[in-house]
Amino acid sequence: MSNAIIATPATLPATTGKLFKGFNVSGFIGQILPYADSEAGKPSLIRMNSASATSALGGKTTAPAFITGLLYMLAAHAYGQKTAESLAEKLPNYSAHCLLAGASLLPKGKGCTIAALKSATEHAVNALLTLPAKKITVQRTTPAKAVELPDANTADQSYMAKDSMLCNLPMDAEEQSKRYAGHYLRQSQGATAARLLSPEWREACAEYEKAEWRAQQAEIRAADVMADRAIAVQEFVKLAEFLGVKLTAAQCKVLAA
Repeated sequence: MSNAIIATPATLPATTGKLFKGFNVSGFIGQILPYADSEAGKPSLIRMNSASATSALGGKTTAPAFITGLLYMLAAHAYGQKTAESLAEKLPNYSAHCLLAGASLLPKGKGCTIAALKSATEHAVNALLTLPAKKITVQRTTPAKAVELPDANTADQSYMAKDSMLCNLPMDAEEQSKRYAGHYLRQSQGATAARLLSPEWREACAEYEKAEWRAQQAEIRAADVMADRAIAVQEFVKLAEFLGVKLTAAQCKVLAA
């Protein structure tokens, strides 16, 4: 019998779970949305679009980028720009589960307040982190059809082969199968080892790891820039309130851009 690997849907990958370990979700949401709870939680308040939000929830990402993309998608759903169902179709199962959980608290196309958007986002992240860990199950399948090998005892042999066979006893079918299988296995292992030890393979692996590291660093820097800007906006708004200066609609629009 052989084994087939089947992945269970709607599970939490270990890498995604590690992103949120020790991360202050509520505090970060407050930095992204430094507005009064009664204000409208429009998608324009979040510096993302549909494509970048899908990318943030669709693969290798960071916790800040994931939450920012989730905020945008939930706000877009609440204001009727997109539906959570259509957005979820482009996401992995765990991200789709997270998005739909948050969207269940926001009526589609009816708008939402900052408080409602924050609450729905926290609920969505909680639904994500309570998913079961990704497991791999093994399913038994029918064995492959046996391949008949030539009989080494009756096959044509050269003079040198005949001479060497005088020292060996005839093999039965099981022994023949073991000898052929061992030969092919050694050939395959030798070819694999030669490829893995080649300079070309090592250079390709090194280049791939460098490119992956550079992409991760770029995402982290972009998330840090967004977080720093959100903190600066929040401090500016607090300063204006402290000084008793009422910000105009145009100024609020600039801050939200």
